[in-house]
Amino acid sequence: MTAPNTPDIAEVARKLSERDRDMLAELASACATSLEWHAKGYSTGRTPGYARPLDCGGSNGSDHSYRLSKLVKLGLAEGKQRWGVSCSGSRGSKVYRPSPLGIAVDRFLREGGK
Repeated sequence: MTAPNTPDIAEVARKLSERDRDMLAELASACATSLEWHAKGYSTGRTPGYARPLDCGGSNGSDHSYRLSKLVKLGLAEGKQRWGVSCSGSRGSKVYRPSPLGIAVDRFLREGGK
């Protein structure tokens, strides 16, 4: 039984399109890689634990930014503006990471939940 106002993970997962599920998995993987590199002392010049659309397989003309912002609206990801003057307001100026709900849904899907 879930607490009041706590979304049912299986229900949230069922409402996602296949493409949104793939994007959530890509985001979780890219953010984990970012944290691993940071923990090993590599400086990538990026915010540890966050990923750009490019890090999730995006390119010019792809729908990655749209999909990531959709995951933010669904509460499955968190997004923020990248730091730096050259990044403000430009394309690809946001970075993303899975929210706690997004991590739970991704884990549910990886464990075979449908």
